[in-house]
Amino acid sequence: MKKIFGLLLLLLAILLGWFLFFLPSSVTLVKSVSMKAPAAGTYRFLANQNEWSKWWPVLSTSHAASFEYNGNNYSAGRGSMNVIETITQQKDSTLEGRILVASKTIDSTVLEWSIQINRGSNPFKRIRYYFTTDKLKGDMATILNSLKKFVEKQDNIYGMFIERAKVTDTVLVSTRGIFSHYPSTLEIYGLIEKLKTYIKSENATETNSPMLNIQQADSNGYHIMVAIPTNRLLNGKGDIELKRMVMGNLIWGEVKGGPAAVAAAIEQLENYKQDQRLTSPAIPFASLITNRTIEPDTSKWVTRVYYPVF
Repeated sequence: MKKIFGLLLLLLAILLGWFLFFLPSSVTLVKSVSMKAPAAGTYRFLANQNEWSKWWPVLSTSHAASFEYNGNNYSAGRGSMNVIETITQQKDSTLEGRILVASKTIDSTVLEWSIQINRGSNPFKRIRYYFTTDKLKGDMATILNSLKKFVEKQDNIYGMFIERAKVTDTVLVSTRGIFSHYPSTLEIYGLIEKLKTYIKSENATETNSPMLNIQQADSNGYHIMVAIPTNRLLNGKGDIELKRMVMGNLIWGEVKGGPAAVAAAIEQLENYKQDQRLTSPAIPFASLITNRTIEPDTSKWVTRVYYPVF
């Protein structure tokens, strides 16, 4: 019995010695995934931890300081250029890592996530890390694939589906206004009604919904331009001007909601334009599909946002 016990101790000593001698004191875990999504859009969702709840593989508290998966907590560190630092908090250790966001093509991205593990000199700690390494690598793959599934749907990245089309309304009449405050619905439609009255007086026809662009000139002022497409050229009168759009390309999407939703949609068109490396010959604008003076509920307002592009 003593001999068996002694042999077991010897085997244990040999096993511990093997782990100490052959296992390196540190190891780097690496997992990568390819996805059909723009690198810049993917980076935005990784760098902003407030967005993690939208794609995290399990339900988690929004705006949490860290996100839990399979017993570990994950959070984003600093982000610079195309690299985001990560922190993986285990029960008794903190693991530092980094995610490299690399663009293959305009619509194709590769993510490479590496985590550095320092096993230390403690043989029992080395053994534990040895047997948990595969589990952590599997968790890394699950998290990356969850992000992949999310960003490969365009409307998840931009909050709406963005399409490309040709400019069809090339002839318009427009007018402008300057306000010391954000213009109200009645003030906006006052300018629209001025255009409608003029179009009727010229025996012309409106061919599409009113178009709107609002820009904040400074902290105390807003510049507004409204336009309506017409079926023929009109010379304009007074502060009503003829506008012509080049028969080129544009990107557009549709949203529901009030002014904040429209402003956010135009911002997302700007993101899409930059992600796709497009340039623009003109300012973006909103097409007011719903008549705001008839429908008071802003949640029911339908707006199409457009951005002319090359």
